[in-house]
Amino acid sequence: MTTCVFSCHQPDLFPWVGFFVKLAKSDKFVLLDHVTSNPKDPQNWIRRVKVLGSGGSGDQWLSLPVLKTESRGGRGVPILEWQYNRLSPAWLKARTLVLNLYGQHPYAQDVLPLVDQFFAAETSLCEANFDFIQQLLMMFEIDLDVYRSSAFGLSTASSKMLVDCAANIDADTYLSGEGAMAYIDESVFERAGVTLAFNRFRPRPYSQGSPPFVSGLSIIDLIANLGVRDSREHLLSCLSL
Repeated sequence: MTTCVFSCHQPDLFPWVGFFVKLAKSDKFVLLDHVTSNPKDPQNWIRRVKVLGSGGSGDQWLSLPVLKTESRGGRGVPILEWQYNRLSPAWLKARTLVLNLYGQHPYAQDVLPLVDQFFAAETSLCEANFDFIQQLLMMFEIDLDVYRSSAFGLSTASSKMLVDCAANIDADTYLSGEGAMAYIDESVFERAGVTLAFNRFRPRPYSQGSPPFVSGLSIIDLIANLGVRDSREHLLSCLSL
């Protein structure tokens, strides 16, 4: 029987390399847009991501403001209802920061037009983030079926929610990030007949202009330094890690 691997993830902001490596290993992907999350949670990557440090080395947080009047700060609200606060000075500041950080990089024009498009969009947080992700999936030629959890009418949570996703898309193997190893319930997968696998990704250094290599940065950093073609080759080289 042919194995069908799927992964699930929230619509992260300008995700890091490991996000795309996991999707490249998957046959199907479920966007977790129905779940709730706290934007102030330190593990929340939906409205923030690490980028190059302002001095050209190290890293710093790029954080985008959420419109609290419509999404109650995001607390207890499904991610698909979150809205960015595009009228906040922090919104324009964030756009300027990215363009200034990467504007002089060798392949800036391979990715900064997508960043500009992101900041010009008037869609929800979920749609803006996911549109950026989908464009990169096409650029990297990562071909997989995409679903939205909000279409499944799920009432379960945690590990049970994941196996319910598997049932909805006819998949038999779940590819999880290693960060979930501490709380994922393997027995739930066993009872459902779903194989549990982990994406044991280790960042592979690439040229960032000046050493030392800084891992964990947004995919923007990879493309601005290597260009789309070599970034794709870099991703492919990480599949066996």
